[in-house]
Amino acid sequence: MIGKVLGGRYEVLKNHGAGGMAVVYRARDRLLGRTVAVKVLREQFALDEQFLQSFEREAKAAAALTHPNIVGVYDVGVDDGIHYIVMEMIEGTTLKELIRERGCLSARTTLIIARQIATALAEAHSNNIVHRDIKPQNILMTPDGLVKVTDFGIARAQAFSQGTLSNSDSVIGSVHYVSPEQARGDDATPRSDVYALGVVMYEMLTGKVPFNGGSPVAVVLKHVEETPRPPSQLRPMPPEVEALVLRAMSKDPHDRFVNARAMARAIIEAERELPLTEENDDEGGELATRMVPTLLPEGRRRRTAAHSWQREAWFRPALIGGIVLVLILGGVLATRSILAWINPPEVQVPDVTTMARLDAIAALAAQGLRYKEEAPQYSASPVGTVVKTDPAAETTVRTNREIRIWVSLGPRTGYVPLLISLSEREALLTIVNYGLTVGQITRQYDRVVPEGYVIDQNPRADIPVPEKTPVDVTISKGPTPATLTMPPLKGEHITQALDMIRSLKLAEGTVIERGSESYPIGSVMEQTPAAGTTTVQEGARVDLVISRGTVTPKQYTDRFDIPVTFQGPQQVKVVVFVDAKAARCIYWKNHVPGETVSYSVEWVGASGRIEIYITGAAGSEKYERFLK
Repeated sequence: MIGKVLGGRYEVLKNHGAGGMAVVYRARDRLLGRTVAVKVLREQFALDEQFLQSFEREAKAAAALTHPNIVGVYDVGVDDGIHYIVMEMIEGTTLKELIRERGCLSARTTLIIARQIATALAEAHSNNIVHRDIKPQNILMTPDGLVKVTDFGIARAQAFSQGTLSNSDSVIGSVHYVSPEQARGDDATPRSDVYALGVVMYEMLTGKVPFNGGSPVAVVLKHVEETPRPPSQLRPMPPEVEALVLRAMSKDPHDRFVNARAMARAIIEAERELPLTEENDDEGGELATRMVPTLLPEGRRRRTAAHSWQREAWFRPALIGGIVLVLILGGVLATRSILAWINPPEVQVPDVTTMARLDAIAALAAQGLRYKEEAPQYSASPVGTVVKTDPAAETTVRTNREIRIWVSLGPRTGYVPLLISLSEREALLTIVNYGLTVGQITRQYDRVVPEGYVIDQNPRADIPVPEKTPVDVTISKGPTPATLTMPPLKGEHITQALDMIRSLKLAEGTVIERGSESYPIGSVMEQTPAAGTTTVQEGARVDLVISRGTVTPKQYTDRFDIPVTFQGPQQVKVVVFVDAKAARCIYWKNHVPGETVSYSVEWVGASGRIEIYITGAAGSEKYERFLK
């Protein structure tokens, strides 16, 4: 490619770098006489007709963007099968290389870089263009600290071509920053770019991406399912900066900033909250300083320095005398300080809970106390306010004592899931899985929704609420049951009565036994609802009272005489008596022919039956007799 002239205009000078999709060359625009960057697509993309159509359409849309933080696209073309785009030439490095070089960046530098990325994305979003592939490799840094975002629209063209995740370099580099909805195959939106920018800020602050894994698929699944480790656990940082990053990385797009413009405003507010001299700045704040234009012109700084040395020459004697006086006073003050350090006075820890972070720090300092900021935590208190201290308020301590403070990330919020049309069990499990609690359960008839499924819910779906919020559900009891006329059950045996109840789609209620001389044992004496009731609904309970016989059982006596007629050496007689209680053997004895079997029988109830079995060598006979 070196020396080749593309489109009769762009002379390729040298290789400038390579990526997963293209090779970038430094070239000279012969028409305008300027240096440009020419990105030549790799062969596998140049042969994909669907990709080329999408790429050309997206690149032309990106060329319409004009913004100081967006790499300008000058031209798109094809020359002898070589597809290329011509872009603004940026002298500098990528944000990825900067992070690798420094390990991590300070909160101030991170906010300055992120603000420029967010304003570039805001310009794109206002033109209905979503980047879809924000990552440090696509963020260029000029020597004077200006941020440039590149590769607008190319991710969309690549997605049309690939369709699924692969192990290509470009995809592996992108999955660490992909939003959960993109990972699930949904369309990217401006909130998808917000998520990716949140991941980039996380990496700038900690030097690490929030999710890592052995394969692209493993990383993507973590974006969908896992909660990132708070960056303050990897490196101390202001809580308002951490809260901003975690909000941008919310799993639910509705929990994030609505677009990049809203995120840019939040970044500006976070910058204002930072102290003027931030601890742990990059190389003493050199990078952040280089990225913010000085307010004092260079010529005036030189003149001011020259005048200061002239004034020093005039006032040298006075300066020496002042130094001696300061040393004397310093000695006195140092002596007092040593005494105060040996025996510091006691003070009470002020109550700084509910105060804003900076106000709380000032209140502690006013009492001569130091502070140590612990990892921020979710609470009902507003974001950035102190939740608690250790030691607690009004505790007596010595001055210069270190007081631990915890700053609020605000209440942990989530969205109410859609429960309507779920079964009752599924709905209750979903409520718990979303970190909410089950509220009041109401049941009512519904002619459309089947029995056991959710008809309505409160709060409605997709409303943001704090965790543990109770959710009320209304469960269907099915269609309104039909009414029927209660049939008479009195006099029926209990088994027939229950069969009739089931056939009418009524419910079995309570069954009570009661003594009676007028109803046979097991027959129905009473029923509720009464026979003839016309307002009975399907599913209504039917209670029954059945007879258990006479209250005071009567005793009966009878006698039987059976002659033994069988011939043979031996006869065996068995008598079985059956009455209202049960069948039982009451007689077992050997007899010889010619004898008469005589026995008196006693039983309880209204009737009984005797079964007599006579067996012998010649055969057997059965006699049956009813006793009354």
